[in-house]
Amino acid sequence: MGAAFTPGGEPLDFRPFRLKKKVDAGADFIQTQGIYDLEMFKAQM
Repeated sequence: MGAAFTPGGEPLDFRPFRLKKKVDAGADFIQTQGIYDLEMFKAQM
């Protein structure tokens, strides 16, 4: 089962916690939207 992650989506500070919840629920892989701001993406990871 996969999970979606939208880097840069609002609210930024909440996104990583929501992603962890999906992984804890059993996500085997994560698919993101296009990443255009690498520094912002690194900060979220």
